[in-house]
Amino acid sequence: MSTSALLQSYGGVSYAWSNGSNTSNTYVTPIENTTYTVTITGVNGCTKTDEVNVIINISYPSVELGEDKAIDCNTPNSTITASGGIAYIWSTGETSAVIIASPTMTTIYTVTVTGSNGCKTTDWITVAVDKLYQK
Repeated sequence: MSTSALLQSYGGVSYAWSNGSNTSNTYVTPIENTTYTVTITGVNGCTKTDEVNVIINISYPSVELGEDKAIDCNTPNSTITASGGIAYIWSTGETSAVIIASPTMTTIYTVTVTGSNGCKTTDWITVAVDKLYQK
């Protein structure tokens, strides 16, 4: 995931950013926390230097589907719940946080959870079907 930040400065006739830009505003796309400096030169030739810290938020959502599950003729389905994100996509195509699994054979279900910052995490769970119950 790549996101840019707009750094802005005002009040000068020339600008010199630490990333090489010489405009009043510059876009940056750092891959780690970075401090940028700008030196602004005024119409009278005086200079002022300022800095801005760009902090990278790369926290991933936490998802834990729990222990594997089993179904049989007495318990023909299993509820699987994901949490920790704002969007969910299951291997079945479903997009809710909770799905009902009713497989006819042992199946691995995966979910990809998207956090509020766009970062994604995947987890999986096996739902085993009793051999006597398999269709």
